[in-house]
Amino acid sequence: MATARCLKVIPGAEVQQEAQPGKNRYELYVDGLMDGKTKSQAALAAGFSKNQARHPGRSIEGPVTEALLHKALTREPSGEVAKSRYELYVAGLMDGKTKRRAALDAGFPAKRADHPTTRIEGPITEMLIRKAMAHAGITLNILAEKMREGLDAVRPQVVASGERGKAATVQMIADFETRLKYVQQLFKMLGAVEPEREAQEVRVNIVAVGAREDVVVQ
Repeated sequence: MATARCLKVIPGAEVQQEAQPGKNRYELYVDGLMDGKTKSQAALAAGFSKNQARHPGRSIEGPVTEALLHKALTREPSGEVAKSRYELYVAGLMDGKTKRRAALDAGFPAKRADHPTTRIEGPITEMLIRKAMAHAGITLNILAEKMREGLDAVRPQVVASGERGKAATVQMIADFETRLKYVQQLFKMLGAVEPEREAQEVRVNIVAVGAREDVVVQ
């Protein structure tokens, strides 16, 4: 005869959610991240304690979650075609979109799109970016070489001879505008500047009232 078990709940104690059959908490945590939950939400939904959910980077994540993320992001040819929001976000970045625009187009809410570095980016996006770069044959050495070339950019400049009948000459001079862009991009990659933000649309209506004009900014 089976004996019923009683669970005594102590006031103030943390009660963890019972894991779904067949999946451990780490698998449920990764599933939550893939569904677009924040790390804290995914941890709590997976059954981790509140204390662990507050510090998932050091309390939950590690080799196990990295392996699970790699497995989740490596699709078989016959697997599901639909892409997750994180995959769409990284694809948008690869297409040259700003972080905010890529996040919105990927389906993230505006609150998370306004702070993509802290609300979207993490182990998943890092792995997706590395995967995309590896697929394209892009290594860190290649990126460094291209950055070096950009920092030394030059452009042609036509110099008139000053003498009648004598052809002008072309000289290669430093292209400071291009070099500046590469310097700015390098600082972005190193995290030394604030992320780029989209300019908010501002409409100005000029309304004539009597002898003066009122400017209405919307």
